Amino acid sequence: MTTTALSSWNSCCPKRPQPESYLFLGRGFLFDFLPVPVAIMLLFVLVGHILLKYTIFGRSIIAIGENEVAAQLSGLNVKLVKVAMYAFCGFCVSFAGIVLALLAGALAGGIWGMIPGVLKITRGQNEMIISIMLNYVATLLMGVIYTSWIRDASVPQTPAIDEAVHLPRIVSGMRFTWGLVIAIAVGLILYYVLFWTNAGFRLRAVGYNMTASRFNGIPVGRYMLASFIVSGAIAGLGGSAELLGTQFRLINGFGAGYGFDGVAMALIGQLHPIATMLVALFFAVLRVGSTTMQAATGVPTSVSDIIQALVIVFSVAGMALTKLPEFEAWKNRVFGKRKEGAA
Repeated sequence: MTTTALSSWNSCCPKRPQPESYLFLGRGFLFDFLPVPVAIMLLFVLVGHILLKYTIFGRSIIAIGENEVAAQLSGLNVKLVKVAMYAFCGFCVSFAGIVLALLAGALAGGIWGMIPGVLKITRGQNEMIISIMLNYVATLLMGVIYTSWIRDASVPQTPAIDEAVHLPRIVSGMRFTWGLVIAIAVGLILYYVLFWTNAGFRLRAVGYNMTASRFNGIPVGRYMLASFIVSGAIAGLGGSAELLGTQFRLINGFGAGYGFDGVAMALIGQLHPIATMLVALFFAVLRVGSTTMQAATGVPTSVSDIIQALVIVFSVAGMALTKLPEFEAWKNRVFGKRKEGAA
């Protein structure tokens, strides 16, 4: 009977749970079930518990809380511990607020980007037209927010955000904030996902040829919707970083023209994440530095706009030229002669 039971167990469960199985179980619970803000809060609670229980600083705080007089008589610097405790708590609150604000912006952007994606998949609507029309909706909604719902007294703007959630600057005295680091990290992650993962390969295949991807069993609609949501989330993350690091409040004209600039930079960068980051940095230098150049040398800022326009025109014209059959024939003829001469 025992042998029969063991054979039945082995037939039903041919493999025993391996240690990595429990790792995947925990990872699925943390990243698939728990919302991101809840997971972040649990992480802060866990770190606080470890600091209080297993560090000298934590034991000092507990001792002061139990009996401050006894702790002071034992030679403990109560004032120093209190200052350190307040500083640490302030850092935790500030860091958690910044993270949650960035996540909220990414969530709002993802929801907003999902709208043209759903209309594209279900109704076959043009995503460019829908996105441009939604820009006007977002602008008017933003105007209602800072002129009516969350208005700062008589000024048509929202109240400034608390200094605790300001995105800190990388170098004091310069305009570089940690938003630049976030942008670089997002670009590198996108590069890895697009060119080094199976999901990225399928996403690029859907972009190149939807019909061929559908015949090869790729869920085209799912990948298209995911691209819309991720794109909106990245845009919302960038807007949150700009608001937390530079503007500190919602005002008229916030983010105006960023969408069209992004399209131009993506075209110049050949839709490559790394190249697009470099082009965006070049445009940022032109856009921000032109004001300083005008104040110092008297050169108008319109020169910067002319340079940007020329870069866009020549880049798009060059890309269109390389795809012409005449250019391909000329290239093959020239390089073919060079190969024959070398041979």
